[in-house]
Amino acid sequence: GDGVGAVAWPSAVAFCRAVLDGAFWPRLGRGARVLELGAGTGLASCFLAKVRGCAVVATDLDRHVERLRGNLEKNGALSDVPAPGSAVVRAVDWAAPLPAELLALGPFDAVVLADCAYDSRAVEPLAKTVAALWYAAHPPAALLVANEHRTALDAFLRALGKFEWAPLLTPCIDAASDLERLDCLGPDRQPPPIALFQSAPPPGDDESTETG
Repeated sequence: GDGVGAVAWPSAVAFCRAVLDGAFWPRLGRGARVLELGAGTGLASCFLAKVRGCAVVATDLDRHVERLRGNLEKNGALSDVPAPGSAVVRAVDWAAPLPAELLALGPFDAVVLADCAYDSRAVEPLAKTVAALWYAAHPPAALLVANEHRTALDAFLRALGKFEWAPLLTPCIDAASDLERLDCLGPDRQPPPIALFQSAPPPGDDESTETG
């Protein structure tokens, strides 16, 4: 089957609303370079490109790339080269080394994980992928996470903590409590709460990547 890559998960909705609310320290304005891991249907990447004007690199497993590319194209966000207001698509397998071509598209202002910690078996490869990005010559500035409260999220946080150079994540305590709410659903059918985490700003940063 198509699996998790065919679903727009509530975490992506919550992430987009959190960006609009200013819950994350990087404001992710026009021209900000953003890498999304496990982009799935592309909801967050499309939002970042079309609403925020970011230059996005949307990634997922090779078997999900065609759908991801098609969704971005239908929404006028797909591009062949990274540029503000658009997204390029690349295949990335967390169980494999990071492609040099992907690292060449950086450095990134932010790396986004929207409900990537969904399976405890996948968190070790995910943590290694994130750690590899921060081990690169020019590491990203921020790691932003939106995820349902589940055992796999706790396992991911522990796995990432094993890498001393990896970013330290802290909860976004000022974020609204109902970012995942879907008005089309009744009270008894609402998604579970979404946890938001972010890494600390680099020393001396003005807490904004708003450009343009």
